[in-house]
Amino acid sequence: MIETLLKSIFSTNTVVFIGYRLGDYNIMLILNWAKELLKGDFRKPIFLYTDDDELSAEELKYHQSKGVTVVEWQKLLLKNDSSFERRYLSFFDAIRDNNKMDYLGDDPDEAFLKLFYKLEPLDSLNALRHEDVRKKLADNDCFIESNGVVRLIDDNSLFSKYIEIDKLSLKNRKTLDSNLVKKYDVISSVLKKACIVGIRLKNEVYLFNNCISEFGDSHCILHDYKWMSAYVKKEYKKLDKLFYKAFYLYKLHRYEDSLRLFTEVSRKAFKEENYLLFYFAKANCISLRQMLKNPNGLLFFAQNAVEDDILNSNQIDNLFNGLPFEFKSKYDNLKDIHSSSLLFKYAYYAFESAHKVDEVIETDTIEYGISACDKAMYRINDFMHFMLGNGLVVDAFSEYKNAVKRIMESLIHKYAIQNKHEVLVEHILPQNNETIYFDEIDLYCFIECFKAKEISRLLEKNEIETLEFKNKELIEKSIKNILDYYGAALKAEVEVVELLNLQLKIKNVLVLSRYMDLSQGLVEYMTKFILENKFREILINDKVYFLDRQIYKRKKQSKKIVSIIENCLFSYFDEHKQSLELGTRFEDYSSSVGITYANLSNYLMLNGEEYISSGLSSRVNEMIEKDYSQLFSSHYYNHVSKKQKKQLLKWVEQSIEKKFDFKRLSFLICFDYKMTNKVIINNLVDYLRKERVR
Repeated sequence: MIETLLKSIFSTNTVVFIGYRLGDYNIMLILNWAKELLKGDFRKPIFLYTDDDELSAEELKYHQSKGVTVVEWQKLLLKNDSSFERRYLSFFDAIRDNNKMDYLGDDPDEAFLKLFYKLEPLDSLNALRHEDVRKKLADNDCFIESNGVVRLIDDNSLFSKYIEIDKLSLKNRKTLDSNLVKKYDVISSVLKKACIVGIRLKNEVYLFNNCISEFGDSHCILHDYKWMSAYVKKEYKKLDKLFYKAFYLYKLHRYEDSLRLFTEVSRKAFKEENYLLFYFAKANCISLRQMLKNPNGLLFFAQNAVEDDILNSNQIDNLFNGLPFEFKSKYDNLKDIHSSSLLFKYAYYAFESAHKVDEVIETDTIEYGISACDKAMYRINDFMHFMLGNGLVVDAFSEYKNAVKRIMESLIHKYAIQNKHEVLVEHILPQNNETIYFDEIDLYCFIECFKAKEISRLLEKNEIETLEFKNKELIEKSIKNILDYYGAALKAEVEVVELLNLQLKIKNVLVLSRYMDLSQGLVEYMTKFILENKFREILINDKVYFLDRQIYKRKKQSKKIVSIIENCLFSYFDEHKQSLELGTRFEDYSSSVGITYANLSNYLMLNGEEYISSGLSSRVNEMIEKDYSQLFSSHYYNHVSKKQKKQLLKWVEQSIEKKFDFKRLSFLICFDYKMTNKVIINNLVDYLRKERVR
């Protein structure tokens, strides 16, 4: 108990020794033990020296090397003012001044060592937020800009040794002491994991070598479900491998399997005293429990208290606090990972960032330096990098999704107007003429956080015709990954919930693709995929809207696309005909918007001209011969021969004579068909009179 108490005191407070001798054996023993135990978290205690003899410079340096800051009482007394009050205040002024982790007087090697001990615990994580590093360096007044540049308020030597090593060539770096290089590598690893690229010095920004790191988890960002599926099929002995197997099961929407494995990982990690992995696994168990309790509704993290296999609701609240002191001391930045406060905090900052973007747009503000849009994008990227990189089950909850959507809405608004107005002062004042663009991370946000209708409304509201994405190769790879895996999942007969979730993602892709300039190859691939598969969540109108934008607007016609559309149209036509003959119900997965499979014929185009389809012509002949009026569609007219067009018009007239149909009559009128049939004319007059009365 005494050991735990002392650990707590020395790691969370600045200790002041009063009434002890500088060479006190017990004090030196405690300090040596505390420094070894706490390492980077060790805070120099302050020793009040009250002896009559003043310390020499050598003695002072010796005692400070032992890990204490010495305040000499004699040097606090002022010659002209030795009153009790003044002496009393000067003592506390000295304590206050020494309470900062000030590296101004440190040797660069000592400062480098302190930097290492501060950051070394963070290297156990796979991805870091800026705030994780900032908190570790908080005593040094550290600030990290949204572009990943460290700014230190004081001009100090904290990074001087690191920069000195970083400037060396790889060859020269190998000549250094191996322990020194190892510490350099750990610091570099932490900076990369936090997406920190450089440090702002007096007159310049120094960019670190090899500072570009992988964002989050590329397999998740690029929707590489095929890779994830192969990963989860393997057996692993290492706990970290098992942890990510459980995480990828979650990304594949296999929630129960994921929960079982995370529970197993948490138990094994606790037994092995791997408290970081235990904490992350247990946090994911809590999230998955909540998801399984609310399978069909909106998932709000804080909606209900959730009980894990081991923890009750009270223990969940105290999950972090119940872990060993050393762990809490090292990873204080992670204390809210398992609770709703993490999402509430993220949502607050996200909405605040989005509001600032809106404010800039409304006031037409000229921005200098890092813009509000950059800061808003940083809010998304920083948290997503941390969440995906560490395998945290967070992005299924509405608090997270709503926060992402709010930022994306503001960015889309900014994107829509960025070229619609000119700034009058552009020739007078320099300005930050930023251009908003989107990348694979934004595509991930659209697919994962939005519903298809929300994407459509957002882009139509902002009158966006084309949404520009950079890294086009990665964008198309991500889209293809989703489609490829759906085909594999169908063959593997996976659970329905996985298929339906994939369908919703594909639907989002189809909506987004209407506003994207895709390659010809991908358009052909997507056309084949959506027309050869039937879905519960994707209706025929979703497919038609995609074709309309790609073929009419973006001119992506080709022989291959014509062949794909023809075969799909024939298949639907033949199924419909068979259902009529068997007296069964035909379902083409249409919607209330009046679009059916027959609309596909509108996209039988080649070289900008209507394509005459022999296969469709033969089917129209059969429709006329067997008088299958239910199969009729005006969309077929432009894709049959001239002779057939006449036969079709005549057959429609005969069908109207049997049973009046105003829509079919309108079809005849559109093609200047001469109407002389008195029965039809009289029926039309009656129809118009009834409509007038209505």
